[in-house]
Amino acid sequence: MNPFSLLIAGDFCPSGLYEPHFLSSSADDIFDNLVLRIRTSSYAIFNLECVLADPVSYPLEKTGSHLSAHPHCINVMAKAGFNACNLANNHIMDYGSQGLFETIKSCNEAGIRTFGAGLNLEEARKFFVVENNGIKVGVVTGAEHEWSIASVSTSGANPFSMPETLLDVQSLRPEVEFLLVLLHTGREHYPLPYPRLQEYCRFLVSAGADAVICQHSHCIGAIENYKHGLILYGQGNLIFRQPKKHNAYWNQGLLVEFDITGRGNWKHTLIPYLQSQDFPGTRLMNAQEQSNLFHRLNDLGKVLDSPDALEAKWKEDCSRYEQLYLGILAGCNPNLLRVLKRVPFFSNWYSYRKRQYLLNAIRCQTHNEICKTIASF
Repeated sequence: MNPFSLLIAGDFCPSGLYEPHFLSSSADDIFDNLVLRIRTSSYAIFNLECVLADPVSYPLEKTGSHLSAHPHCINVMAKAGFNACNLANNHIMDYGSQGLFETIKSCNEAGIRTFGAGLNLEEARKFFVVENNGIKVGVVTGAEHEWSIASVSTSGANPFSMPETLLDVQSLRPEVEFLLVLLHTGREHYPLPYPRLQEYCRFLVSAGADAVICQHSHCIGAIENYKHGLILYGQGNLIFRQPKKHNAYWNQGLLVEFDITGRGNWKHTLIPYLQSQDFPGTRLMNAQEQSNLFHRLNDLGKVLDSPDALEAKWKEDCSRYEQLYLGILAGCNPNLLRVLKRVPFFSNWYSYRKRQYLLNAIRCQTHNEICKTIASF
């Protein structure tokens, strides 16, 4: 039996200064020596992390940036050989329901299928299944609960929620030879999972997923082989313009290719590349660049093997943002937050007793629900 070659790519956003390149350049120019790997795969999927609409509708009221690009930018992706895109991410509702509708329409007109978002939760939660050479591959998606999540009656992305995501995996497992979970989750610019995320991903593998790939972090993350499955905690950017605040590995990305010959019979290949260095495009890493990357991934893998080390790394990263998050929890406006981040004694205002109250309000499920409800008023 001929294998089903499934190629998964990371976050794609041709916005801002990158937009003219995607409207005027060819797929071969943009993807360079990566384009052959895309076109020779049986099926190629990427994460579309922006709205495709021109002109864009009114932006959604939210925290964070709003991302959009001209609808014709998607044509390059079709010509490069991509077949489908995942929309379950935190930016797909940046311009509301109309923006989502225009995005799906633009993709479909270019011949690219979409999944992971819809006009309501039922549509967003639909499984994505594709068959090639008699082999069925199924994809379950999920995005963190920010501003893009669908509800029973409103459009948006499929939410990442362990009970529902687990049920989706268990329901789809008997129908397909290979089951992939794509999660838009994790700490941005951080190559390791928060400890609970590792538990979640391992649990999904135990429930039947063959592979779990976390996107959203904008850097290549740690990799582990768990039981029968593969878990990747960060795929990096496919093509994404460099913002003012970025990590040292922003320009690195990783394609993951699965060669599937039957249920339980598959292997994977990691294809590292560089993106958006001199212009909006990609090129395969050379031998030395690959060696440096895999050496770093090996070191990250050692941290995954130690719960204590993983917890320590997470606490170390969180400590860098202590002032910012304490300011947010105190209800400070953005201008004041910028000041407080530079005031070293601000965190001392939160005494041990105050932090106990704060911890209990966030940690306890019922108190957490109360806090979320009050904040939504």
